Amino acid sequence: MSTMSVRSMQARSDQLRQSLDWSHQVSQEACRVLDQYCSQLSDLERVVQPVVFKTQALIRTRENIKQARAQAEEVLDHLDASRKVESRILQGPRSDLSSFMTAFEKLDLAITFLQKHSGAGT
Repeated sequence: MSTMSVRSMQARSDQLRQSLDWSHQVSQEACRVLDQYCSQLSDLERVVQPVVFKTQALIRTRENIKQARAQAEEVLDHLDASRKVESRILQGPRSDLSSFMTAFEKLDLAITFLQKHSGAGT
């Protein structure tokens, strides 16, 4: 082997060592940055977790309120049935037997519902 080829190989070897050293330094820095992000994410998770739990509780509460409101509106609608059909019943069956009977059916449905849900129907 010629001296030129040995020197060329040594130069190439030095370049490879420098590249490996640089690559090692970059890898170490990347690992340090990733470890730092991991730590910050863990801290963030600890901070956010109570907010998530409270949000879930509020969502459940909102759903419970919606259900309770719907049920209350249904009960109120049945409680108000007598007022809604009163004028039609007071008119009697002579003018319109079909609407007169429909008014009684609505009243009967309301009574059945209220008895069933009040415990008085048993």
